[in-house]
Amino acid sequence: MDPSHNGSQTRRRRLSMAQQPEESSDSDQDLFLASKQPTTGPFDALHRLYSQVSSTGLFVALAAVRSRSVTLLDSAFPDASATPHVVHVGDSMMERATADVARAIRSSFEGMHLIQYSDLPEKWRNNPFVTQGYRFIPLERWPLIILSLFAFHNETLNIHTHLIPFLILGITSIPLFDSEFMNAPTPEKFFVAFVLLCFFCSSVWHTMSGCAHHGSMEFCAKVDYIGIGWLISASVASVVYYGFQCHPSINQIFLALCLTTGLAGNIFPFMEWFNRHENRIWRVLFFVSLALSSIAPLATYSMLYSPLETFYFVSPVIPSLLSYVVGLIFYVSHIPERFLSDKWRQRLDAFGAGSHCIWHCFIVLAVILHRSAIRDMSDDDLVCPA
Repeated sequence: MDPSHNGSQTRRRRLSMAQQPEESSDSDQDLFLASKQPTTGPFDALHRLYSQVSSTGLFVALAAVRSRSVTLLDSAFPDASATPHVVHVGDSMMERATADVARAIRSSFEGMHLIQYSDLPEKWRNNPFVTQGYRFIPLERWPLIILSLFAFHNETLNIHTHLIPFLILGITSIPLFDSEFMNAPTPEKFFVAFVLLCFFCSSVWHTMSGCAHHGSMEFCAKVDYIGIGWLISASVASVVYYGFQCHPSINQIFLALCLTTGLAGNIFPFMEWFNRHENRIWRVLFFVSLALSSIAPLATYSMLYSPLETFYFVSPVIPSLLSYVVGLIFYVSHIPERFLSDKWRQRLDAFGAGSHCIWHCFIVLAVILHRSAIRDMSDDDLVCPA
């Protein structure tokens, strides 16, 4: 046998043996890389389960699994933190706002879970001292907004402190339940009508404040302002009506002024600047100015009669005026929630027992007192001097 041939075969065997580990290494590397590929099967199944359960509206099942499911979905689908059309959030304010809304909706588990103040988008933030118990319900799930009337959250008492008086006053104003109301003086009827309007608008606003659609939420806030404006104007008009019964021309002038202030309460809320949170004090001053429009008729009354006579005339209204002022102090100062510990804030936020609720209670008291004052001011035996 040729030694050179044997040497050649030996070299080929050695070369073949040297190449085998490299092929095995390449194969092992492929298997290693394959093992590194993410396995999303279980998470896909969880995501499909979430979608199916959410679409059926099985509230009990959602409430039981919402916390753990949200955490798992957040870790499994990091891109789900934005809606499909805003996955890549740019620098524009519109995209950031849309992403904030989508994030808040996720935090609320499509409106099923109460969220914190820090979870709210900027335009939904009104009172930084109310830190918990916020609803954030998509508009397309509007039945949940209506059902929230019967749930506990940080607007519960804000809704019912005006909704319940609205129902009671409305029912008792129906002739079937109160025949005397039909014989009530015209100013009292108008006053009750605008009280009902104010209470209804307030109830609608506080119900819709948990809506995740900004346009709908803001429109209901404007409707609430309209109700407040008409209540103030009607209160002043009732005093004007009885104060100048013997001076029809002056009476008509000041009633026209009350109508103008009421219309101003319809127009200003629809101005873009009016609803900004940073202009909150200006909103308060606007409504205070509507009430201060009563200074002009009172000054005129004082000139026609006397300061002492003016005091006697308006004295029935003073208790209701004080009730309005005390309530306004609570509203502006955010008392008591601004002085409470986190523990007590959490307890009060559970059903909305804060400054706004207290303000509502003083408004209801003021309405009752003012209606009583109107009855005291009415004088069927009034005889005007010739």
